[in-house]
Amino acid sequence: MVATIASRRAGLNLLKIVVLLLVPICLFGYLYMREAEQDIGLLLREQKGAVLANFAAPVLFGKLPEPNAAERAQILALQAEILGANPHLTFDALLAAQSNPAVGRPDRVRLAESYISDVLLESGLLLDSDPETMFLVVSVLGNLPDLLSRYQDVVGALKPIGGLSDPLFMAPVPRDLLPRIGNADEAYQRLRENFVTARRMSGGNAAYDQMGLLVDHIRFDIREMEGLAINVQNEGGPQRVARLVRDISNSDHMIEEARELWKSAVVRVSSLIEKRSETLERNYLVLKVIGLLSAIVAIGYALLLFNTALRKLDEVERAHESEAAARVEAEGMSSKLAQMNDGMVDLNRQLATNLERLKDAQDELLKKGRMEQLGQLTATIAHELRNPLGAVRNSAFLLERKARGKGLDVESQVARINKSVQRCDDIITQLIDFSRLKKVVTRPDNLDRWLARTVESLAAQVPDVIRIECVLGLDDKDVPFDSSRLERAIANLMNNAAEAMVDERAGSMKLAVPHPCIVVSTFLEDGMACLRVTDNGPGIAPDLLEKVKEPLFTTKSFGTGLGLPAVEQIAIQHDGRLTVEAAPGGGCCVTIRLPVQARLGEAA
Repeated sequence: MVATIASRRAGLNLLKIVVLLLVPICLFGYLYMREAEQDIGLLLREQKGAVLANFAAPVLFGKLPEPNAAERAQILALQAEILGANPHLTFDALLAAQSNPAVGRPDRVRLAESYISDVLLESGLLLDSDPETMFLVVSVLGNLPDLLSRYQDVVGALKPIGGLSDPLFMAPVPRDLLPRIGNADEAYQRLRENFVTARRMSGGNAAYDQMGLLVDHIRFDIREMEGLAINVQNEGGPQRVARLVRDISNSDHMIEEARELWKSAVVRVSSLIEKRSETLERNYLVLKVIGLLSAIVAIGYALLLFNTALRKLDEVERAHESEAAARVEAEGMSSKLAQMNDGMVDLNRQLATNLERLKDAQDELLKKGRMEQLGQLTATIAHELRNPLGAVRNSAFLLERKARGKGLDVESQVARINKSVQRCDDIITQLIDFSRLKKVVTRPDNLDRWLARTVESLAAQVPDVIRIECVLGLDDKDVPFDSSRLERAIANLMNNAAEAMVDERAGSMKLAVPHPCIVVSTFLEDGMACLRVTDNGPGIAPDLLEKVKEPLFTTKSFGTGLGLPAVEQIAIQHDGRLTVEAAPGGGCCVTIRLPVQARLGEAA
């Protein structure tokens, strides 16, 4: 009896869990439907905005007809919903301006433009989420009123001239006529640019063919008006002035073209909004039906699951006792298997550790063997080459002294000899640096001050065309380092940077970049003192960044490929590390990271 009660309580808890799982699903569906309702409401508001803007549009093209009672009620309702209870400009203000003789047509057009702009902004048409609708609204419903307003400015400028009855005594054309026509042309360019974008967003819909012709006709009218104005200002003459006044003031075909363009655009915008609204409403209805069906199915499934769970729980309870003995035996076997598994895990861990140690030992042996070979090679090169190089350097010095002032013209050859001797000496130094395995002797010192002195002395070895900057950021912090070894590292890095940007091997200087520069800087990062050398040269290819630290690898047509490996060895001997990366904007960035805390070392 107790087991049966416990089983039914468990089934009831399972039903509760199913119901709780349904709650977030229902909440998600409610939020989605609410969002769909909001989208439908926004589209409906945009539709109303298009209708209200269309009521005010006749002012742009002529005279605003007096609305009947039903239309007036509709206009006031739409105005209150979109612009609020107290808009700064109302439809009645447009009617009042039309009936006021003191308000000219240009002023009426500007009022209508401002009213339509407010309607488009407040209704959300200017910020429609559909790109085609937004650009078409901006182009025709937004830019076209601006174009007509500027066109009326041109007509208004000619009105004083058109009022004179005798062409022979006409006043001269206003000086600002062409700038006004230019303003109209600018408004047209904005209209055309947005129209072309809307047409492209539609995928070349056929509805844009007729509108495109109207846009082109308006452009032709503006160009014709501009050409007449230019001819009159250049040649003058009463007859030309009269023709200009007549052609521009009576240019009703441009107004008709604008009217037709407005009608076509309003039809297209209304069609787009209506299609999207129908799609949203259809999706909303489908979602409601699916949600209702899902709720019914979920409730039915929950009841079915509850009854099934009760039956299964009863069966489990009856089988529980028969399985108890098997469980005890299985637990015993599981304990033995777990012990065996733990032993296997320990063996695998020990095997992995031994393999890793073996690999490290092999790598270390290979490295030591290579280092021993390089050490022997270094000793041989130092013995066999440095003494002859000293003899060559001394002979070149004596030759230069003896030839000085005798007009033998051997100075360039002597300089080439000295430079080649110096290059060979640098190669020997790199080999010695790389093969040096003794521990460094570090002592705490002001790294910034030492680096400033070192860079100043090493700058003499760099071509004068290279600008050298030193940016110190350790705030005079003491850092333990071996000054002689670290100086060799800095010299190697500056020499590599200089050779990457300036080539002096052919006797003439070739620059890889217009303004070569080397920046030596220090800073603190992650508790390490960082010393960085950056250049603005051609840099290193991304696939070679890891290889440049390998011994004997070089991207240059000369050198040993031991410069960066020697620098890395010096960094490792300081318990630090070396990183090579591409510099922002081009070039290479090499960073030596040294520990800030002091350690004891032996003399190198």
